Amino acid sequence: MTPSDMYMKPIVQNSSKLTLDLSKFSGKPINWINFKQLFTAAIDKHGHHGLIDEEKSCHLLKAMSSEECRRIVQFASTGKDGYKAALQSLEDAYGRPHLVYPHHVKAILAKRQLHL
Repeated sequence: MTPSDMYMKPIVQNSSKLTLDLSKFSGKPINWINFKQLFTAAIDKHGHHGLIDEEKSCHLLKAMSSEECRRIVQFASTGKDGYKAALQSLEDAYGRPHLVYPHHVKAILAKRQLHL
């Protein structure tokens, strides 16, 4: 079982559509890369090529657990290529190295203090 299999739990309902139960993104930059890789694997690369942009945007919006993240997705996904624009807006907000590095340093220092 791959990480994307664990991340994506399909639930078949009475309709012909497939509903996905995806993990949430809380808005912490340290979690962005992992979330993005798993989400795009589940939505784009794991047999759901039949989803249109609006459906992908809806799944992305449902995966946002913070109000700030939801606002970013809602604003970006309203235009042309909404799903791609929403992913890029989230990348701009949470995936920049200067935002991620301090979180990693903080986590490393916290672990180091536990071992002292």
